[in-house]
Amino acid sequence: MSIATMERQIFSPCEGIPYPGTIAPVPVQILDKPRSMPNTTFSSNNLQIGVIHDPGVWGSLISRAKEGSIYLSVGWGAYKERQGWSVRRLAAGSALAQVQTKNATPFGPAITLIQGGPVFSEGDDQDTMEATLAAILASDGGHGMAVQVIQPGSAISPQLELLLAKQEFRVAPTEDSDTFSLNLTKSDDELRGALSKNWRHNLTRAENRGLEVRWINTDPEARRQATERLAKFYDALTRRKSFASALDPVALGACFHGDANLDMLEVVLNGNVLASRAVYHGGHTTLDLLAASSEGSRNTYANYLAVWSMIQRARAKGAARFDCGGIDPKGNPGVYNFKKGLGGDEVPWGRLWLRTRPAVLWHLAAKRIAG
Repeated sequence: MSIATMERQIFSPCEGIPYPGTIAPVPVQILDKPRSMPNTTFSSNNLQIGVIHDPGVWGSLISRAKEGSIYLSVGWGAYKERQGWSVRRLAAGSALAQVQTKNATPFGPAITLIQGGPVFSEGDDQDTMEATLAAILASDGGHGMAVQVIQPGSAISPQLELLLAKQEFRVAPTEDSDTFSLNLTKSDDELRGALSKNWRHNLTRAENRGLEVRWINTDPEARRQATERLAKFYDALTRRKSFASALDPVALGACFHGDANLDMLEVVLNGNVLASRAVYHGGHTTLDLLAASSEGSRNTYANYLAVWSMIQRARAKGAARFDCGGIDPKGNPGVYNFKKGLGGDEVPWGRLWLRTRPAVLWHLAAKRIAG
């Protein structure tokens, strides 16, 4: 299951509980620069929690997190604000969480969503982690009907699973949400040797077609143009494949415009862009975030060269893992087989952990999320 699919599961099904209908996102202006406000603190369950408004301070904190991800980034918070969420970046002890909330409405309860965390320090003991998680979760005020959703992603661990269970979270019965993860600590020869025979053959074909790989990272105007090209490819893809996407490439590009961890790649032949991808480097993991290509990319095997180039880029930046961005074997078997050919491990990715107030609301919320 891709990030776009997961976002669709979170955006609309949780809204409208226990009443039918959904709530339209509230348009929020995308600022040229993130807001700069003094960092503040508050107390929850007798634990001091810092609210980090300064993007530079937050960036420094998450850069040291082993399991940092796009979900912890300032850009992702800005993007979710554009979707109508209120976002707080919280630091409690060594724990980090970007907490998204929507207030209760006549159409449903309050919603709290934590993606890509909470992230804890490797040195934290179980008791400290439990107290910190409880304090973060209690920071929503604890009154009235509420749905709390945690999507740990790559931050999930046996310890965090145990903590969530203790806090009465249960996994929502969504479709299997897995991804392929590549171990980038291997050598180039080992990674290439792990490719399926067909994948390796098509990569060689691409390498012999005279294709140019073009990276766009920091130049604002070049990124804007590359984002627009990706958006056009992506729009054509959604119409061709008849699926709706919850991700807006142009809005993502605007929200991440100053984030050097977001890389964009284009594969070009004779001046024509054939394939476009966006990749995010977070912590020890590089994520294949968004991809689209023209019909002409098939005959040139451009996407094989694009993904292989992304893997090389991730290794150069020190990533230990390459996350293929989710899989959907039933709904999109072609892309599933493409990613499977990389030779990675199939691992859980997007499980949604759910808790409700009152507890009897859980089954209805879970049913809505499961679609």
